[in-house]
Amino acid sequence: PPTTATTPPTPTPPPPVEHASSGMPARLELDLGYVYMRPADEVVKSLNGFTVAGFYNVNSWLAFGGEFSGLYGTATETRQFMVGDMKKDFDVKTSLDRYFYLFGPQMTWHPCEHTRVFGHVLVGGVHDRNEVSFPDGSMRSSADAFALAVGVGVDVQVTRHFSVGPSFDYVPTHFTSPTGDNWQNNWR
Repeated sequence: PPTTATTPPTPTPPPPVEHASSGMPARLELDLGYVYMRPADEVVKSLNGFTVAGFYNVNSWLAFGGEFSGLYGTATETRQFMVGDMKKDFDVKTSLDRYFYLFGPQMTWHPCEHTRVFGHVLVGGVHDRNEVSFPDGSMRSSADAFALAVGVGVDVQVTRHFSVGPSFDYVPTHFTSPTGDNWQNNWR
């Protein structure tokens, strides 16, 4: 018997899928990074650590969120102490652990498709933990204070979910001491 061949129907392509890159950034952004701070008013002049931040994007240019960062450093100084009636040199080691918890708005500008420039004003607190080690013992102290971070940064998108870039912050802290108020001007 004669055979009849039918051609299968041509498949229709699926409708295009809208992606987050169509003008609106992802709703939630998480940042992990390395942090360096130079606290000029401290004995320890160099702090290294980490930061974890999360921001919720309200629209393409405004987000609200916060950050937590931990910074650590040590410094050793040689100081003279009186031992009997003689002056002797001893090494004094100072350790500083500094933790920031800051919250506030972040504004973003997208000058091109894979780059974003951002600025933020974050308000919160700082917790310092100090340890000073002498030849015959050590002394520990801690303090909490007001902190502020005003900064800018640039991110360049490497993959769809990963960006890299620097940010710079002016971070004043306000510690109260027995001699009065003490503002510190820090850069991070």
